[in-house]
Amino acid sequence: MKNIIKTVYPERIVTACGAENEGVLLKRKRLQIGIGREEVCKLSAGGYLLLDFGREIVGGVRILSWFSAPNVPVRLRFGESVAEVCAQIGEKNATNDHALRDFRIDLPQLSDGVYGQTGFRFLRLDAEGEITLKAIVALDSRPNFRPIGEFRCNDERVNQIYLTARETLFCCVQNGYIWDGVKRDRLVWIGDLHPETLGLLSTVGGVKQIENCIRLAVEQTPLPGWMNGIPSYSLWWAMNLYELWWHTGDLSLARRYESYFTALLSQVDECIGEDGTTRFPFDFLDWPTHEQEDELAGQAGMMLFAAKRAAELSKALGIRTAAEYICEKLSRRKDCVRVSKQAEAMQVLSGAHDASSSAAFLAEGGSRGMSTFMSYYILRALADGGRGKDALSMMRDYYGGMLDRGARTFWEDFSLDWLEGGSRIDELPKAGETDIHGDHGAYCYVGYRHSLCHGWSCGPIAFLTHVVLGVRVLEAGCGKIALKPDLCGLTHAEGTFPTPHGGVHIVLDRKEDGGVNIAYTAPPQVEIVL
Repeated sequence: MKNIIKTVYPERIVTACGAENEGVLLKRKRLQIGIGREEVCKLSAGGYLLLDFGREIVGGVRILSWFSAPNVPVRLRFGESVAEVCAQIGEKNATNDHALRDFRIDLPQLSDGVYGQTGFRFLRLDAEGEITLKAIVALDSRPNFRPIGEFRCNDERVNQIYLTARETLFCCVQNGYIWDGVKRDRLVWIGDLHPETLGLLSTVGGVKQIENCIRLAVEQTPLPGWMNGIPSYSLWWAMNLYELWWHTGDLSLARRYESYFTALLSQVDECIGEDGTTRFPFDFLDWPTHEQEDELAGQAGMMLFAAKRAAELSKALGIRTAAEYICEKLSRRKDCVRVSKQAEAMQVLSGAHDASSSAAFLAEGGSRGMSTFMSYYILRALADGGRGKDALSMMRDYYGGMLDRGARTFWEDFSLDWLEGGSRIDELPKAGETDIHGDHGAYCYVGYRHSLCHGWSCGPIAFLTHVVLGVRVLEAGCGKIALKPDLCGLTHAEGTFPTPHGGVHIVLDRKEDGGVNIAYTAPPQVEIVL
C-alpha cells in the first residue's frame, strides 16, 4: 500500500535574483553529481530562485549541489501560492504548523540530498553564500491507483474540473490513509472523509484506505467519545461505513464494529429529545455555517440523512439499533432554513424537505453560498429538485473560479467574492489586487494557513457520476444499478463507474427532442436498469 514516489522537474522559474544560467534547472538530465564538466546554475550570496513545479507536490525536494564553499546556509520555503512562498513566518498567518514549510539547511558541495515533507507547488531557495546547482527536483508521493472510473463530456471546462477534483483527491491519499490537506495536519477527519469516500468509490472503488480510516476512527475514539471531538462526525463515520458496504457488498467490517455501531447510535439517541430537539456538546455542519442561525437545522438534516442509512445497515446486519428511533424523532422537527444552502441541502437529502420546493432557494444567487466541503450535497439536492442544468452551471462557476486564478488543485474553502480584484496564486499580487490566498480564509484556515489542496473539495466527482451519468446503486455490492442520467444542459457525456465486478461504461447523447440516448456496457454480474 506504499505510495509511488515520482520525480517532478520545475515547470518554470517564476523569478530569480543573483542567478546565472538558471534555465538549466528546467532541463531533464541524469540525476548524478560528478566532478567533470557539468551544466549548472550559479547563485550568488544573497540570491534566490523561485520555482513552480506546475502541480501540487506531496513530499519534498531533491537538490544536487556542485562545487561551492562547504556547507553554505540555504533557506528553503515551500508554498501553495507564490505569495505564500515569499512570506515570513507569522505574515498573514504563514506557519510551520504540522509540516515544516520554512527552514534553513547547510547545503554541502558535491551533494545529493532530500529536504522537506509537506504539500506545495512552489519553492523559494535563498542562498547565504555562493552555490552552484545541477538540479532541483520535487519528489511527489502518489497512491498506486489506476482509475477505472472516469468522466468526460463536450464541455472542456467541466472536464478540467473533474480532472482537477481527482488530482486533489489522490494527492490526499497518503500512507495508507486519507488526509484532508497535505500541507497541514496529517489527521483523518472522519466527517470530511465522506465526500472523499464518494469520490474514491466513483474512481477506484472500495480501496483499502477507506477501510483503514474507518478502523482508525474507532481505535482512536473509545465511547462515549465523539470522533474528532465532533458529535456529527461520529454519524459521518456511520455514513462512511454504510457507503463502503453498499458499494462492495462486504459486511465484514460492519460486523467487526457491530457493538460499537450499536452503542454509538444509542449514545446519539440519548442526545435527541422526543420532539427532535438536540443537545450535543458541540454542534457542527460546516465551517461557513458554524455558529450561524441555520447550523442546528443543517446538523439535524445531516443526522437524519445518516440515521436512515444506519437503519439500512442495521437491517442488513440483522441487529436492532436506535437508528429507527433517531429517524422518528428527527422527522418530528420542522426546520425553516433562511440562509444556508448547506443546511437546506441536508434537509432535502434527508427527506425532511421536498427537493422541488427547495430548488429555488438552492439556486438563488448561483454559486454564491457554496462551500467546498458541502458542494456535492448542494448540487445533488438542486438536481434532485429538477434543476440539474442550474447545478452544473453553479459547479462550473464555483470551481472554475479557482481554475481562473491558477489552481491546479481545489481549495479548503472558496467564495466567488474573492474573485473581484483578487490575484492569481501563480503570481505575486499586483498593485490594487487582494492576495487571494493570504487575505482570505476563516476559522482554522486564516491566510496562508489555508490549504489549497483539500480532499473534501472533490465533490464534482460524485456529482458528475451520480447526477450526469445517473449512476444509482440499487443493491449492496453493485449487482444492480439504475441509470437515471441528467445531461444538465450538456450534449454528450460518457464515463465509467467502478464496481467489484468491473467497470460499467456509459455513453450519453442528447436527442433532438431533448431526450437522452443511453448506451452502456457492463459486466455480466451487474444488472442495469434504465
